[in-house]
Amino acid sequence: LLTNHDRKFFSNTQLILTTTDVAGDIGADIGIDIVNVYNVFDKASSQKMQTVLRNCGESPQSINELIDRLVRFLSIEGIRGRLQILNPDIVIQESQRIVSHYEDFYNVKFGSRLKLNLYMHLSLMIERMMTSKRNTTSIDRATLTPPEQEFFSLSSGIFQSVEQKFNIKVQDYEIALLYQLLKDFIFG
Repeated sequence: LLTNHDRKFFSNTQLILTTTDVAGDIGADIGIDIVNVYNVFDKASSQKMQTVLRNCGESPQSINELIDRLVRFLSIEGIRGRLQILNPDIVIQESQRIVSHYEDFYNVKFGSRLKLNLYMHLSLMIERMMTSKRNTTSIDRATLTPPEQEFFSLSSGIFQSVEQKFNIKVQDYEIALLYQLLKDFIFG
C-alpha cells in the first residue's frame, strides 16, 4: 500500500504508462490513470490516455506523434527476434513510409493496432522477399476489379524505393495479401 510519502511523490503525475499490468487499484488510490502501453491499441485505454494528455494541454498532433512512436517501438521490439538479416529500425522506418503513403492516398488514418500489424507484416515480407528465391505466380490484373487495379497500380509505385533499396521485387501475391488486409479500412 502507498504511504502518504508515496502520494506526495506522485502529486504532479497525471498519467502512468507501464509495460506491465498493475495489480489492484493503485491508480484509483492515488488518483492517477494507469495505462499499460500495450493496451494503447484498445479503444478505451487509448481514449483514456488521450483525454488525460489533452487535459494536460497536449495538442492532438503531439498526442498522435506519441502514439505513433509507441507503435514504432512496439513494432521494432515485436520483430527484433524474427528478423534474421535486416535491421529492425531501418525496415520499420520503410514500413512506416509505405503505410503513410496508403493513408495519404486513400485519405484515411489507420488505427494503432492495424499499423502495428502492417509494420510487422511489411517488415517480415521485405526480409522474406530478400531470402526467398522462389517466384510466385503473377496475378492476371485484367481480372481485377477497378478498386483492386487501382490498389495494385498504387502499390507498384509505393514499393519502388523499397525494391531498389533492398534489391527485391514485391510479388503480386504479396500485394494481394496487403489488399486483403487493407480493403475494409480503405473502402469500407
